[in-house]
Amino acid sequence: MSKCAACGKGGDGLKACAACKLVKYCNVTCQKAHRPNHKKECTKRAAEIFDEALYVIARRSAEGICPFCRTPAPTSVEGGVEQIKKRVEAGDANAMHNLGHQYFEGDGVPQDSNKALELWRRAAKLGRAASHNNLATCYAQGEVVEKDENKAKYHWERAAMRGSVTARYNLGVFEAQASNTYRAMKHFMIS
Repeated sequence: MSKCAACGKGGDGLKACAACKLVKYCNVTCQKAHRPNHKKECTKRAAEIFDEALYVIARRSAEGICPFCRTPAPTSVEGGVEQIKKRVEAGDANAMHNLGHQYFEGDGVPQDSNKALELWRRAAKLGRAASHNNLATCYAQGEVVEKDENKAKYHWERAAMRGSVTARYNLGVFEAQASNTYRAMKHFMIS
């Protein structure tokens, strides 16, 4: 049977310390009275509990459990693709971007540049900066799509506004090639 850490009374109605869960008290008065004796141990254990919670996702990943859906991680490329496709169906912009990259490269799926562009466009609409950057590169180089510097600039601007350093640098190059030195330097300094 548990006993109150402060007064020593036993019983079923004891409440555990909210921070460390190591000791129990019969009421708030006992908890306050015992606090000076318990503070150091409580603080240490509370930090341990926090770290356990903080790193649980990393531990799950290391144990082969998907941190998002908590199902076993796939053991094959095909299984990984299926898992990403499920995330795409759920509207996950990161999954759309990653699957688009796989289609673009033919990594685990048949190479399909049009499917890659479609996925990157969907992810870009959801705010994925890297998808904007990929679309901009395609438009700038005339890869898969007709070369269009205005669309390239549009997507680089959107990606830069979302924090993409690569897009910001590419905007600097774009502006420098257009002889807009002041704007180019601003982009280079930010990147």
